[in-house]
Amino acid sequence: MMTGCTSPEVGRSSTQKTEPSGNYPINSNIKPANTATSKASISERKFQNILYDSKLAKAVKNEIRKHPYLSQHSQILILTFDQEVYLIGSAESESLKSEAEDMTAMITHDKIHNLLLVGEIKPDRAKDLWLETKVKTWLVSSKFYTSSIQAVCFNNTVYLIGAAEENEIKTLHSQLQALISTATLSSQLKPIIKESRSWKD
Repeated sequence: MMTGCTSPEVGRSSTQKTEPSGNYPINSNIKPANTATSKASISERKFQNILYDSKLAKAVKNEIRKHPYLSQHSQILILTFDQEVYLIGSAESESLKSEAEDMTAMITHDKIHNLLLVGEIKPDRAKDLWLETKVKTWLVSSKFYTSSIQAVCFNNTVYLIGAAEENEIKTLHSQLQALISTATLSSQLKPIIKESRSWKD
């Protein structure tokens, strides 16, 4: 099952690996803008980069959906930011977790963050959606809000993806942890250097 993309064990031998077409999604005529200019400002992510990230996420979702066994035995949320892919959720085995990453690598040479948990995890989706909405509402009304921060919740864990001011990340984390109480916070935020308005890899 795939949440927004929930997906799940295709035997490794059954997956024919092909080389991705460049660093951008297969069959896509959308390419990321030049990195030097695209990272100039947290508030000015180029439309071309946003469109690229969207196309990349869709391409990965479609690839995983081609494999019913993987889709039935995993729950995968796919997020993209700044030409990087984040796999969030769970897979019932280590081989399925690796399979999901392998399929993503068939689509792009971009960096892949495989954050999938391993095991037959049954998250409380209603609780996760409530927590996710709570976090997103707080972010929008906070001083930390920018279009460069994404938040999703899976199995009572809040995942932050994107970028934020380097000198504000610690405060953001502590305030958000207080908000979500006993839930877990997993932050993948990239720190932005204020002087240059660019972020570190």
